[in-house]
Amino acid sequence: LAEARARLALREDVTVEDARDAIDLVKETVYFDTLADVLGAPAAAPTFGGGGGGRGGAMSVAKTIKSFVSCLEKDAHQRADAIFTPSALRQVFDASGLRLPSTQSWEDLIDRMNSENYIIKRHGVWKLQNSRYAQSSKWPTPPGGSQSSSARR
Repeated sequence: LAEARARLALREDVTVEDARDAIDLVKETVYFDTLADVLGAPAAAPTFGGGGGGRGGAMSVAKTIKSFVSCLEKDAHQRADAIFTPSALRQVFDASGLRLPSTQSWEDLIDRMNSENYIIKRHGVWKLQNSRYAQSSKWPTPPGGSQSSSARR
């Protein structure tokens, strides 16, 4: 994994950071948690922005997105709806205890989630794509008109 990480960065030599990233990846997998359960070792608990952790304890952007999407899925399940207003997205994030990585603004985080197809925006609201409620959640009608035939498909 460390070698693959180095190749991804177009380097021939593997760095200590590549090895740490590979270790972090393994620790985040279901396999690690299962192995920890079998061996009786405690699995690494996620840190939400402080203490412990290989890079000063702050979560990476990818980890933050993964955790945030999990929180959004729980909220969508409770409401049986995968549609979120911008303020509802922020409320779920704030209630989760997550913190933005120092390199990201709120807008950057939402833009990345959109570009990675976790959420999509239409008519001023966001839809959580991989939620079990994504198919049944209906987009709101745009102001001043009805949905086009392509939007209803």
